[in-house]
Amino acid sequence: MSLLYFFQTSLEYHGITSKELYQLWFKHAQAAFKMYEQGIMKYAFKIAGERKVLGVMSVESPSVLDTCFVELPLYQAIGDQLHSTFTPLRQYEGFATDVSDRIGNGEKYGNEKSTLKNGLFYILTFTVEYDLTMTQQDLFAVWAEEAKEALKAKKSGIILDLWKVVAERKVIAVVCVDDPTDVDRMSLDLPVMKKMGSKFTIEYKRIPQEQFIKTWAAEAEVALKAKEKGKILQIWKLVGERKVFCVMKAENPDEIDRLSFHLPMFKEMGDQVQMEVTPLRPYAGLATDISKRVNNGDETVFEDIPTVPKAGLFYWITFIIEYPGKTQDELLAVWLQEAKAALGGKKSGKVVDLWKVVGERKVYILLCVESPYEVDRISFDLPMMRQMGDCVHMEVKSVRPYEALHDDLKKMAAR
Repeated sequence: MSLLYFFQTSLEYHGITSKELYQLWFKHAQAAFKMYEQGIMKYAFKIAGERKVLGVMSVESPSVLDTCFVELPLYQAIGDQLHSTFTPLRQYEGFATDVSDRIGNGEKYGNEKSTLKNGLFYILTFTVEYDLTMTQQDLFAVWAEEAKEALKAKKSGIILDLWKVVAERKVIAVVCVDDPTDVDRMSLDLPVMKKMGSKFTIEYKRIPQEQFIKTWAAEAEVALKAKEKGKILQIWKLVGERKVFCVMKAENPDEIDRLSFHLPMFKEMGDQVQMEVTPLRPYAGLATDISKRVNNGDETVFEDIPTVPKAGLFYWITFIIEYPGKTQDELLAVWLQEAKAALGGKKSGKVVDLWKVVGERKVYILLCVESPYEVDRISFDLPMMRQMGDCVHMEVKSVRPYEALHDDLKKMAAR
């Protein structure tokens, strides 16, 4: 019997250059493809812009997980800087059959062959909770309906594959869509979300999904009016998550409190809304300050380039910069090159906007590209990644315009 495992591997690298890492990673990828031929590797995906790989493996024994990676180049060269976790899975068809047996509807599901197609790939994790208002049998009844719809989506190719985490109320799915918006629409239309969406996470307990959507639609309308007035500069929804990134302009901290007090979501369910505020500064101002320090009082002023609206795929990227083994002057010299490249990207429209976190070596970049592959390619070419990539940590999130979310919410609220 084959055993399935979901794996996550994150990579750090110290003591080698970025170019040496990429050469090593290329050899590693070639060796990893042999695991596909052996049937050990079912799927593997790299997270765009991050040094992280996710996938699913099929092995005859857990011991294979300890031995199969030993011969791979990255593990041989810098194994102490790779961190992997493994989660036991079961095929969703088998779980769906078991749940159907529990509720007595007699549905049987054979393994549905996955259909790999071109598109945008997302790995989604669903965690289900249920409180005293539901019995276990109630949960199984909803989950049986959910499983049936999910396996139909797998047959159509929207879901590439999905699995149940062994002994946990957690499902991992790989979906393939044409547009990030499809992920939100699909998640909101799932039977388990319609019937017990408030049990999926704690953000809107005791509030029916229909009411939650109406509240969010009202919230989005208020936020977009604030954007029209120039109070909100950027506002984006994270794809598939109930999370929003917002950059706002305020004369003083009091304004932020006053705005939040008047938002519909805070008024109706403020105890379940978590808000984190981070002070930012425009990147052009940072570039000007660094230039003065690096070039001994150089009076060059970097102008803030207006955002160029364009269509594409949007990613919110967080850069965290360390500099072990370098002086501050050496760091700033590299950072000045980086700032010039980043502001040049804003001029071309690839960079929608970017900011430096006040008092921290952290940068937020809103990127617009035509495909996820561009995120990696752009990151490879950045001066800071080329010269000190081992000291830079990136987190990449797929986002969608808040205006598009507002349109979807209005349609759903009107049903």
